[in-house]
Amino acid sequence: EMKIPTPITWQILLRNITGQPLTEEETCRLRDWLDESAEHRAYYERARRHWLRPDEEKAQSVDVEKFIRRFDRFAEPQRPETQEPAVPSAIVPGSNYAQVILGDGSRVTLTQQADSARRLAEGMDIDTQAGLLSYKPHAGKEEQNTLVVPRGGQYTLRLADGTRIWVNAGSQLTYPTQFDGAERTVTLSGEAYFEVAKDADRPFIVRTHGQSIRVYGTSFNVEAYPEETLERTTLASGSVGITVRGQETRLAPGQQAVMSETGRVEVRAVDASIACSWHTGVLSVERESLENILTRLGRWYDVDFTFRDDALRRLHFTGDLERYADFNDILRLIRMTTSVDFVVSGRQVEVISRNHPSTNKSEY
Repeated sequence: EMKIPTPITWQILLRNITGQPLTEEETCRLRDWLDESAEHRAYYERARRHWLRPDEEKAQSVDVEKFIRRFDRFAEPQRPETQEPAVPSAIVPGSNYAQVILGDGSRVTLTQQADSARRLAEGMDIDTQAGLLSYKPHAGKEEQNTLVVPRGGQYTLRLADGTRIWVNAGSQLTYPTQFDGAERTVTLSGEAYFEVAKDADRPFIVRTHGQSIRVYGTSFNVEAYPEETLERTTLASGSVGITVRGQETRLAPGQQAVMSETGRVEVRAVDASIACSWHTGVLSVERESLENILTRLGRWYDVDFTFRDDALRRLHFTGDLERYADFNDILRLIRMTTSVDFVVSGRQVEVISRNHPSTNKSEY
């Protein structure tokens, strides 16, 4: 009889390496995993060395995503019958990971490796544990910086005026390092949740591909991914005005403005806490199409979903998905409440109808 290998996640390893507490179950699992093979122990040591004492030149070149993918060969052992020469890497939730492009064009990678903080410009500060990049007003001149958050990442920004912005996976935000002008303007591609500091003298403006959002001291969510046909702005509190082609539409809390490709703006009543929930670690959805939900999950877990049949895209799902849940648990939850099944092959996930004859790929 074959012994089933101990499953381990990158999160458990990383929390252990960085001295964060593990649950009793995780501690046992880590111990079993380390006892299982010399290869596991060697990997753990290598990870620890890289993470805790990166040498200067190495630190700048450690590609965290690659590093995690290399680890993934151990993470989710394949069952022998599905073993292929190229073992697919495990699918793990996103984490606090981003890059910031400074005024001079140089890039700083923001990860657990706090040593990159030494290369930050004046007035900038980074808290790697919290995934927070902050700016303080300082004597230098106003420069544009850009926060680039890849698929599988997220990051929080505190601007020099005290505004806090949570930037979601697959997004970019360009912003000034401090505010010297009459307006506070940032540019977003992707999704972000804003808590804007009040300043009656200097309006705060968010520009996206299709619209300009003028903020009157408030918290709201903007979803404006370039690959999506719609842009959605959801107001949690305060007031915003959305300008498209010179026409301003004002929103009240609990309203969402949806801008279509043609530039038409439609306002509807929504539960704002659902649209804004992702920044708290939960993806809440209510009667949302499967296509939209899987697009969002795809960015966070860095996987690509395809639909065997277009009718499946329009199925609806309601529920709370934990953003840090194991990917298979997320699929299980969706499977339990809809009529679909998933065929996972590497980082490609095909959505099929439940009553469909199974294929010979590994079924999760």
